[in-house]
Amino acid sequence: MIVFDGMSDIGVNRERQEDVIYQFALDTETFVFIVADGIGGIEGQYNPASIACAEVINLIKRRFDREGTAIFDNADSLMDEAFYLANRVLGVFNAVNDERFPNFGCSMTCCVIHKEKVYFAHCGNTRLQWITTNKNKEPKIIQMTVDHTANYNEYLQNKIDEREYMESVAMHQLTSNIGSFAEPQIQTGSFDFKNGVIVITSDGIHCALWQHIIMELVLTADNTKSAVRALIDAAKIRKYEDNMSTIVIFNEKSSEKG
Repeated sequence: MIVFDGMSDIGVNRERQEDVIYQFALDTETFVFIVADGIGGIEGQYNPASIACAEVINLIKRRFDREGTAIFDNADSLMDEAFYLANRVLGVFNAVNDERFPNFGCSMTCCVIHKEKVYFAHCGNTRLQWITTNKNKEPKIIQMTVDHTANYNEYLQNKIDEREYMESVAMHQLTSNIGSFAEPQIQTGSFDFKNGVIVITSDGIHCALWQHIIMELVLTADNTKSAVRALIDAAKIRKYEDNMSTIVIFNEKSSEKG
C-alpha cells in the first residue's frame, strides 16, 4: 500500500507562493504526484505552475479513463506528451504578451505509481529522489531526475563537488523548463518501487539541504507527515529564500519506513 503526504510552504522572505503540489489516486493501485515551481506569474491571476499541472493532470486522467492501465504500456510517450502540451500552453502566454508574462514557466516533476512501478517525467530544477539500500543493506539516496541547470554536468562529471554546486550561481540558471523554451528537455523514466522512500522537492528544499540531510530527516521521521514537516522546517532554519514544497511517498511493505 502506498502512503504519502505533501506540503507547500511560502518559505523564507517570499511574498508570493509560486510552488504547487498535487497528490491523488486514479484508482486503488494508481497514484499521481506532482511538484511544480513557477516563475513569472501574476499574484492572484496566473500561476504558471498551476496551469502546467492542470494540463498534465487532465491528459493523464482522460487517457486513464479511456484506456485504463494500458497507458503504462507506453508511459514514456504519455508523460512526454503531457509535458509538451503544458509547455505549449504556457508558451502562448509568452507569445501573446511577453512584456506582461516574461519567462512565464515552471520546473515540474511528475510521477505516476502503478502497483510497484514508478513512471516519471521531469523538466527544470525540481527533483525526484529515491531513498533505497545498497548491496550491504545500508541506506542511500539516488537522484533519479537531472537538474536542467548551467553547471549540472560539471557536478555529474565530478568537476565540482556537492558543496560547490549548491553554492554556485549557475545552479540557479535554468537550461530548460516548461514554458520558457520552445523545445524543452523533457526527461522520462521508470523504476521498480519495491522498497525505500520517494522524495519529490522544489529547489527551496534541495538547495537548502544536502542530500544526506534529506535522507536522514526522512528516515528518522515517524511517518510521511512528520518527514514532510521536518524537511520544510530544516530548510527554513537554513533561511534559504524561496518557496518550499515536498511530497514524501513510501510503500508500507518497505523496510525503510512504516
